[in-house]
Amino acid sequence: RAKVLGECLLDEGDVKRLESSPRMRQRLPASLAGLFPEYDLAALNAGTDRDLVLSRVLDAGGEREAAWALRRYGTKAAAAFVRLRGAALSPRARAFWEAFFGVRAEPGPAWRRKGPWRA
Repeated sequence: RAKVLGECLLDEGDVKRLESSPRMRQRLPASLAGLFPEYDLAALNAGTDRDLVLSRVLDAGGEREAAWALRRYGTKAAAAFVRLRGAALSPRARAFWEAFFGVRAEPGPAWRRKGPWRA
């Protein structure tokens, strides 16, 4: 590997090796286990399962869980999640996070907005 101006340059072999390696494991804290009762917590990945993690934490998590999520993903990413996917949150959680971030959630799909389960 060569270094130019402090930057590591990868050769074709390095790229192929990185391409074929599995994604880095990003475990969730054990304190989040109660938010994922139907999942094996060890099987979840904080990086690849970001939308699932944010939806559960923002919808049903407490102050500690929310603080972890904001540290882990950043406030910009969490605010973007609320804006783009906030329709998946409960109305109460959605209203709270919209006010917290100062954003409006885009309406979700029509089937989610109406139906016998919505009052």
